[in-house]
Amino acid sequence: MKTNDYGKVTSDTTEDALDEFFASIDMNFSLIERDEAVEVVFDQLNFRRQEDRSAGFDATALPFDGHAFEAWVAEALIGFGWDAKVTSASGDQGIDVVARKGGKTVGLQCKLYSASVGNKAVQEAHAGKALYDADVVGVLTNAAFTSSARDLAQATGVVLLSHHDIPKLFEKMFGFADPAPAPFVPPASNAVPH
Repeated sequence: MKTNDYGKVTSDTTEDALDEFFASIDMNFSLIERDEAVEVVFDQLNFRRQEDRSAGFDATALPFDGHAFEAWVAEALIGFGWDAKVTSASGDQGIDVVARKGGKTVGLQCKLYSASVGNKAVQEAHAGKALYDADVVGVLTNAAFTSSARDLAQATGVVLLSHHDIPKLFEKMFGFADPAPAPFVPPASNAVPH
């Protein structure tokens, strides 16, 4: 939903977003009624927001451009105890953020999109894995993924992530709990890590 400067709702694309989400996961409405599926989606969104708030992390405070999003991801990871940095803007070879924790290295392709993320981001992340000597790579976005991107990720081992996954990134990337979880510590400034 979008509101204007006076608090009036000017656009509500909730139904379109739900339709896109259900299509992207090939939702079978013979197994669950649409209204019930919508309720489950909103319950999960509320649960994630509550988890984020309890960790002190605000996944709704997204920046407005891609480079700022990369810096936001790196800063958030630092807040959760990662050693994270944004790679150079030009020639990043598919990896926007490199993060290290517990002897493991993660490479992330970051996409701030208003539409679904496709194959190209998965290909870029996969290609950047060797260059950055990453143990595992992923595509982190605020958007959904196309079915072909999900298929390619499955085949290449690229992990598909939501920006809501940042607090549990270690577990999402490696399949086991973070050996040294850190409570979220907000960045001291708005400085962009490089």
